[in-house]
Amino acid sequence: MKVLVSMYYFKPLSLEGGGTFMDSLATSFCDAGIGTTLIAPLDSGANKPYEVINYLKSGLGGPFVNLRRYIRTVKKIAKECDAVYIHQNNPAVSFISDVVYTANKNTFVIFGTPLQRFFIHRGGTFTKQHISHWLVKNKMGTYFSSFKCRYYIVSTHFQKRELLSLDIPEEKVVVIPFGISPKYFEPHNKKKARREFGLKGDKIISYLGHFSPVKGVPDLIMSFKNIVKKNDNVLLLIARSGKGSETKKVFKLIREHDLNKKVIILGKVDVRKFISASDVMVLPYTHSSIPHFPLVMMESFAVGTPVISTNVGGLSEMIVNNKTGMLVSPNRVDQLTGAIQKLLDDGNLYQTISENSRNEFLEKYNSDVVVRQYLKLYEKIKR
Repeated sequence: MKVLVSMYYFKPLSLEGGGTFMDSLATSFCDAGIGTTLIAPLDSGANKPYEVINYLKSGLGGPFVNLRRYIRTVKKIAKECDAVYIHQNNPAVSFISDVVYTANKNTFVIFGTPLQRFFIHRGGTFTKQHISHWLVKNKMGTYFSSFKCRYYIVSTHFQKRELLSLDIPEEKVVVIPFGISPKYFEPHNKKKARREFGLKGDKIISYLGHFSPVKGVPDLIMSFKNIVKKNDNVLLLIARSGKGSETKKVFKLIREHDLNKKVIILGKVDVRKFISASDVMVLPYTHSSIPHFPLVMMESFAVGTPVISTNVGGLSEMIVNNKTGMLVSPNRVDQLTGAIQKLLDDGNLYQTISENSRNEFLEKYNSDVVVRQYLKLYEKIKR
């Protein structure tokens, strides 16, 4: 058997987010003894068990030029494969898989996020990013799609309901969570990880991601300000890529509340070591339209670092409150502060969440488990 997995991105992609998921998926296919080709804008396939085809190697162009290159490359390779697993940002770009389906009828579409809703951004600063995301992810894009594929694979029932609202037949929509490879995300020694980041014995609250409006980083800063008033031995450790329109706002809040010595901001990091060095990972998303099923949450589960996030979209399907993590309402600094303080104070709750989330990862979000579910779909259509 030979399979193709693919992902479009208009510029070179590092192995984070969707790239991490696709890498894990391709690796698990190979581990199952299946010949695998990955089409994605990765720099190289060095030390990977699968073949990598980078459709950007012929030179960088604009988003539309690169999209044509991508579709042309996928169609060509798809003809030689038994099945195609194509990752698409959301239903608005389903015209891509419609074209791939003409080359291979065994096309399975994996959606990463729901549709972007224009008026969902309430409160805070309205930015160009809100508009740009809406333009490429809004429901109008679905009117140009025929929705042709064998199955649509989504990570939550929240997404499934959205597809059903587009009149996609229920029997064509399957819920299979994202997965990442356990090879890459085994727990790392906490003391050693902290030494590598130059950290001492303080409690570490962490955030990893962009400073985009949807990420809710200003809420985290304000919550941390409240935490520091009661806890002198706590630090906020932030790893960011440099992206995000709220960068100036975040740095301004840190200065205004005299948190410079308590907030440590890093650039790109070894994610496994970063999460292992942390006591609590806080992901205070304001809504579900972009970080619908965040990889950093899954990576925290894999390492056993408890997560506090917000009850938006399908996140409540991943986090069972006080069991596999903690959920608060979005844009509620008071609730976020209370949840962080509770997790820092209650050692039994902390240990319970740490153990449960690690087990949840092994049972549900392990890419080897996910691939077996994907292959069952393939076997189903062969009968």
